[in-house]
Amino acid sequence: MKDRMEWIDRYARGAELIERAVQGLSEKELRYVPAPGAWSAKEIVIHMADSETVVVDRMKRVIAEERPPLRTMYQELWTRRLRYAELDHRPYLPLFKLLRETMAGVLRTLDEADFERVGVHDELGDITLQGLIVRYAEHAENHAAQIERNAAAFRRSRP
Repeated sequence: MKDRMEWIDRYARGAELIERAVQGLSEKELRYVPAPGAWSAKEIVIHMADSETVVVDRMKRVIAEERPPLRTMYQELWTRRLRYAELDHRPYLPLFKLLRETMAGVLRTLDEADFERVGVHDELGDITLQGLIVRYAEHAENHAAQIERNAAAFRRSRP
Protein backbone atom coordinates (compact mmCIF):
# COMPACT_ATOMS: atom_id res chain seq x y z
CA MET A 1 0.00 0.00 0.00
CA LYS A 2 2.86 2.39 0.77
CA ASP A 3 4.21 2.14 -2.78
CA ARG A 4 0.73 2.86 -4.15
CA MET A 5 0.40 5.98 -2.01
CA GLU A 6 3.83 7.13 -3.12
CA TRP A 7 2.69 6.87 -6.75
CA ILE A 8 -0.49 8.81 -5.95
CA ASP A 9 1.64 11.49 -4.28
CA ARG A 10 3.91 11.64 -7.35
CA TYR A 11 0.82 11.90 -9.57
CA ALA A 12 -0.57 14.73 -7.38
CA ARG A 13 2.74 16.65 -7.46
CA GLY A 14 2.74 16.74 -11.26
CA ALA A 15 0.97 20.10 -11.43
CA GLU A 16 3.48 21.65 -9.04
CA LEU A 17 6.34 20.37 -11.23
CA ILE A 18 4.85 21.94 -14.36
CA GLU A 19 4.07 25.18 -12.56
CA ARG A 20 7.63 25.38 -11.19
CA ALA A 21 9.13 24.60 -14.61
CA VAL A 22 7.42 27.61 -16.26
CA GLN A 23 7.77 29.99 -13.31
CA GLY A 24 9.79 33.04 -14.26
CA LEU A 25 10.02 32.22 -17.96
CA SER A 26 9.65 35.18 -20.31
CA GLU A 27 7.12 35.19 -23.11
CA LYS A 28 9.96 34.48 -25.56
CA GLU A 29 11.09 31.50 -23.50
CA LEU A 30 7.51 30.20 -23.25
CA ARG A 31 7.08 30.40 -27.04
CA TYR A 32 10.52 29.01 -27.91
CA VAL A 33 10.43 25.83 -30.01
CA PRO A 34 13.81 24.09 -29.75
CA ALA A 35 13.48 22.03 -32.94
CA PRO A 36 11.05 21.51 -35.82
CA GLY A 37 8.11 19.45 -34.62
CA ALA A 38 8.89 20.08 -30.94
CA TRP A 39 6.55 21.85 -28.56
CA SER A 40 7.05 25.14 -26.77
CA ALA A 41 6.68 25.37 -22.99
CA LYS A 42 3.27 27.04 -23.37
CA GLU A 43 2.10 24.23 -25.69
CA ILE A 44 3.25 21.69 -23.10
CA VAL A 45 1.26 23.43 -20.35
CA ILE A 46 -1.90 23.39 -22.47
CA HIS A 47 -1.25 19.77 -23.45
CA MET A 48 -0.98 18.84 -19.78
CA ALA A 49 -4.37 20.33 -18.94
CA ASP A 50 -6.07 18.87 -22.00
CA SER A 51 -4.55 15.45 -21.52
CA GLU A 52 -5.53 15.53 -17.86
CA THR A 53 -9.19 15.91 -18.84
CA VAL A 54 -8.76 12.66 -20.78
CA VAL A 55 -6.79 10.99 -17.95
CA VAL A 56 -9.37 11.82 -15.29
CA ASP A 57 -12.11 10.44 -17.54
CA ARG A 58 -10.09 7.25 -18.10
CA MET A 59 -9.39 6.73 -14.41
CA LYS A 60 -12.98 7.35 -13.37
CA ARG A 61 -14.26 4.96 -16.04
CA VAL A 62 -11.85 2.26 -14.87
CA ILE A 63 -12.99 2.76 -11.27
CA ALA A 64 -16.72 2.86 -12.04
CA GLU A 65 -17.23 0.62 -15.09
CA GLU A 66 -16.34 -2.94 -16.05
CA ARG A 67 -13.44 -3.02 -18.54
CA PRO A 68 -14.36 0.31 -20.16
CA PRO A 69 -12.92 1.22 -23.56
CA LEU A 70 -10.24 3.92 -23.35
CA ARG A 71 -9.64 5.91 -26.53
CA THR A 72 -6.34 7.26 -27.73
CA MET A 73 -5.74 10.99 -27.45
CA TYR A 74 -4.01 12.05 -30.65
CA GLN A 75 -1.91 14.73 -28.98
CA GLU A 76 -0.27 16.05 -32.14
CA LEU A 77 -3.70 16.65 -33.67
CA TRP A 78 -4.96 18.33 -30.51
CA THR A 79 -1.91 20.59 -30.41
CA ARG A 80 -2.26 21.61 -34.04
CA ARG A 81 -6.05 21.66 -34.50
CA LEU A 82 -6.75 23.42 -31.19
CA ARG A 83 -3.98 25.90 -31.98
CA TYR A 84 -2.11 25.62 -28.70
CA ALA A 85 0.60 27.98 -29.99
CA GLU A 86 -1.99 30.77 -30.25
CA LEU A 87 -3.59 30.22 -26.83
CA ASP A 88 -2.82 31.80 -23.48
CA HIS A 89 -1.36 29.02 -21.33
CA ARG A 90 -2.05 30.76 -18.01
CA PRO A 91 -5.62 29.54 -17.40
CA TYR A 92 -4.48 25.99 -18.10
CA LEU A 93 -2.14 25.83 -15.10
CA PRO A 94 -4.87 26.10 -12.44
CA LEU A 95 -7.09 23.76 -14.47
CA PHE A 96 -4.36 21.13 -14.56
CA LYS A 97 -3.71 21.60 -10.84
CA LEU A 98 -7.40 21.30 -9.95
CA LEU A 99 -7.84 18.16 -12.05
CA ARG A 100 -4.79 16.55 -10.44
CA GLU A 101 -5.81 17.51 -6.90
CA THR A 102 -9.38 16.29 -7.24
CA MET A 103 -8.41 13.00 -8.90
CA ALA A 104 -5.70 12.35 -6.31
CA GLY A 105 -8.39 12.85 -3.66
CA VAL A 106 -10.54 10.18 -5.31
CA LEU A 107 -7.57 7.81 -5.60
CA ARG A 108 -6.77 8.14 -1.89
CA THR A 109 -10.26 6.87 -0.94
CA LEU A 110 -10.07 3.61 -2.90
CA ASP A 111 -9.64 0.04 -1.71
CA GLU A 112 -6.63 -2.05 -2.75
CA ALA A 113 -8.70 -4.07 -5.24
CA ASP A 114 -9.72 -0.92 -7.10
CA PHE A 115 -6.15 -0.36 -8.29
CA GLU A 116 -6.26 -3.67 -10.18
CA ARG A 117 -9.40 -2.72 -12.11
CA VAL A 118 -8.81 -2.70 -15.86
CA GLY A 119 -9.66 -0.51 -18.81
CA VAL A 120 -9.06 -1.53 -22.41
CA HIS A 121 -7.02 1.04 -24.31
CA ASP A 122 -7.45 0.93 -28.09
CA GLU A 123 -3.65 0.96 -28.62
CA LEU A 124 -2.14 -0.28 -25.35
CA GLY A 125 -4.64 -3.02 -24.55
CA ASP A 126 -5.46 -3.83 -20.93
CA ILE A 127 -4.24 -1.27 -18.40
CA THR A 128 -4.92 -1.21 -14.68
CA LEU A 129 -5.79 1.84 -12.64
CA GLN A 130 -2.37 1.48 -11.00
CA GLY A 131 -0.80 1.46 -14.47
CA LEU A 132 -2.61 4.69 -15.34
CA ILE A 133 -1.40 6.35 -12.14
CA VAL A 134 2.21 5.42 -12.86
CA ARG A 135 1.95 6.43 -16.52
CA TYR A 136 0.56 9.88 -15.73
CA ALA A 137 2.80 10.56 -12.74
CA GLU A 138 5.71 10.03 -15.12
CA HIS A 139 3.94 12.03 -17.85
CA ALA A 140 4.08 15.23 -15.78
CA GLU A 141 7.63 14.55 -14.63
CA ASN A 142 8.79 14.02 -18.21
CA HIS A 143 7.07 17.16 -19.51
CA ALA A 144 8.42 19.29 -16.64
CA ALA A 145 11.91 18.13 -17.61
CA GLN A 146 11.11 18.93 -21.25
CA ILE A 147 10.15 22.50 -20.31
CA GLU A 148 13.42 22.84 -18.41
CA ARG A 149 15.36 21.55 -21.44
CA ASN A 150 13.51 24.05 -23.66
CA ALA A 151 14.48 26.90 -21.33
CA ALA A 152 18.11 25.77 -21.29
CA ALA A 153 18.14 25.51 -25.11
CA PHE A 154 16.66 28.99 -25.35
CA ARG A 155 19.42 30.38 -23.14
CA ARG A 156 22.09 28.60 -25.21
CA SER A 157 20.61 30.01 -28.44
CA ARG A 158 21.14 33.59 -27.25
CA PRO A 159 24.50 35.34 -27.73
